Amino acid sequence: NELYSKVCLSEPNIHTDFSRLARWLTGKSVGLVLGGGGARGSAHVGMIKAIQESGIPIDMVGGVSIGAFMGALWAQERNVTTVTQKAREWSK
Repeated sequence: NELYSKVCLSEPNIHTDFSRLARWLTGKSVGLVLGGGGARGSAHVGMIKAIQESGIPIDMVGGVSIGAFMGALWAQERNVTTVTQKAREWSK
C-alpha cells in the first residue's frame, strides 16, 4: 500500500474502461444477468440502482425477455433515471 500511495495520487475509478479491462484480464469481471417476467421488468431498474449505490461495477449485461430489454437500455444509457424514463416511454 505504501508503494501504491507513492505512485498514485488518487484512488482509481472502478467504472473506467481501463479498470474494466483490468478486471477482465485478471478474471474478475462482474456480469449482471436479468431475467424475464413482463411486469417484473421495472424491478430490474431498482436492482441496478442498488448495485450502483453499493459501488459494484457492472462490466457486462445479459438477459432474457424484458431482462434483455432492460439490460440493453442499461448498456446504452448507464444512467438509472434515463433507463426508467425510456422504459416508461416504451411501455405506453
